[in-house]
Amino acid sequence: MKKHELIIIICLLFSALKVQADGPPVKKNGTITTEHLEIKITSEQLNLIEKSHIVELTEQQHELLKKYYKNIPNKFVLLTPHFNDCTCDLIYLVWNRKHTISVPLREIESMKMYLENNEHPYDYQNYINNWNKGKIIIDTKGKINYEGKEIDKVKLQDLLLKVSKKESLFARWIFVSLPPYDYGSELERNIKVMIKEIKEFADKYGVTINIGG
Repeated sequence: MKKHELIIIICLLFSALKVQADGPPVKKNGTITTEHLEIKITSEQLNLIEKSHIVELTEQQHELLKKYYKNIPNKFVLLTPHFNDCTCDLIYLVWNRKHTISVPLREIESMKMYLENNEHPYDYQNYINNWNKGKIIIDTKGKINYEGKEIDKVKLQDLLLKVSKKESLFARWIFVSLPPYDYGSELERNIKVMIKEIKEFADKYGVTINIGG
């Protein structure tokens, strides 16, 4: 391989890694900042998304994506505009508005790379199954869900008490995932109240919360 060809490959790889490290291409208001496909979700899909941040595509939706990658999965984890970490090693779509998910086309090449890597197989089903482990999800109705099931404030405190008893201080934390919402909306106001309450409960039990999407 010629030296200049190697430099080009390295530059392309670095660019791809930088894109992954930058997080999902979405603004806080739900605007997708790169070329993408937008998919309207059904009421049945929304019910699952609300509690789990997982979507199972309909046959029609799946066929649309298969035009870009014939072996693309039909089930995905979803990141919202409030996700505040890198997307390294993640195969995901973006839940950017209540009734809309978006597919950043730049992510399709990453999906191919991860799913077709025979040397380091990607356990996709395990990745899906564990997406909600130890995670609190606030839905667009202002309800609190834990690992896919709705919980009330009593169960929330029981959960935080349980987390507070973990042996390692570094394990005494919990992730709170927010839905997409319009700024200035009633949902935003409700979410702020809920986060305040969760923080107060968490402080009571000495648990750290990490808020994102």
